[in-house]
Amino acid sequence: AQRQRPQQQQQQRPQQQKRSERRDAALVTAVAESGSDATLCALRATGRPTSADVSVEGLDGRASLTASSLAGVLLAAGVLSAAPLSAELLLPPAAGASSGPTLQGQARVVDGDTLVVDGTRIRLFGVDAPESKQVCRDALGKEYLCGKASAAALETKIAGRAVACDVVDTDQYGRSVAACRAGGEDLNGWLVDNGFAVAYRQYAKQYGPAEDAARADKRGIWQGAFTTPSEWRKQVKAAGAGAPLPPAPPLSAMAT
Repeated sequence: AQRQRPQQQQQQRPQQQKRSERRDAALVTAVAESGSDATLCALRATGRPTSADVSVEGLDGRASLTASSLAGVLLAAGVLSAAPLSAELLLPPAAGASSGPTLQGQARVVDGDTLVVDGTRIRLFGVDAPESKQVCRDALGKEYLCGKASAAALETKIAGRAVACDVVDTDQYGRSVAACRAGGEDLNGWLVDNGFAVAYRQYAKQYGPAEDAARADKRGIWQGAFTTPSEWRKQVKAAGAGAPLPPAPPLSAMAT
């Protein structure tokens, strides 16, 4: 019986290799169809170090990529022939593509990056707006509720029009994560481009250029000083329940 084990293992290896090759081919095809942001998501989904993102950063903005070029990138990043991928791997859209249902209807603004559409709570994909109780400073150093300002701007932008939201995922709070449009205009990108939200680069890359432009032109929150929403939430959590909310940073901390 012990002598038969090596032979059995040798017989299993070609089968395992074929399964691995099929899995790799499927991954490359899916990424090629979904775009560079899907590449980033696929890399993270395999549990690889985030340093792998550097290998694919240069792909952003390219309209299409061949399977062979993507295979080279993923091989270099150590993704191909790695551990089996989860069947629930979600590939976020790069150019308006949707990996889930499209929700349409009147929208109620909850905060700067959250809507309720047709009874479904939606977290806007790839962007992060200041929290409702978050305080920032304007160009003159005056404090203001920047989260409330972002929500008001979004409500004014939608102006009672119906919205369409392409769902790409569900977050840890059960909210649908989606890219939303009003009158054909990308609301997620509009928020970032006008300085009412920052790009959530941890999850998406496509809004990075809009954030860079808003920062350079000092639009919205970039005109003064603010704590990034993610950092503000960390500070609130670290302080504990009942503690005073984090104050606005001094004007000297404003982005340059």
